Amino acid sequence: AEDEYEGDSCLYFNLKAAILHAMKDAKAAKATMEEFMDMADEEDLLDAVTMHNDAIVKFGTDPATAIQKLQCIMAVQPQQNFCPSETLGNFLIMTLNQGHEDLASETFEAYKHVAEEL
Repeated sequence: AEDEYEGDSCLYFNLKAAILHAMKDAKAAKATMEEFMDMADEEDLLDAVTMHNDAIVKFGTDPATAIQKLQCIMAVQPQQNFCPSETLGNFLIMTLNQGHEDLASETFEAYKHVAEEL
C-alpha cells in the first residue's frame, strides 16, 4: 500500500504542477515541484515524468539545469528503447532558445526516430 501511495503522490504533484503551469502560474508550479522534490528523498521516486515536469517549471529561472534534466532523461530512456517525444521536443526548444544550435542539431540527428512522432 505504501508503494501505491508514492505513485499517487507523483501523480498528484505532477498534475498539480501541470495545471498551474497551464494557468501561467509559473511560481506556484515551481513551488509545487520543489515541494515534491523535497519529499522525494529517494532517487527511484523521481520518475521521468516528474523530472520532465521539474525541468519545464525550472526553465525560466535555471535553463541550464532544465536542459541537463531533459538530457538525463533522454540518456537513460534509450536503454529501454523509449524516449518520449515531448521530452525531445522540449529539449530542442530549450537548447535553441539558449543558442545551442549545434547541440540541438546533434540531438535531433540522434533521435530522428523519436522526432517522427512530433
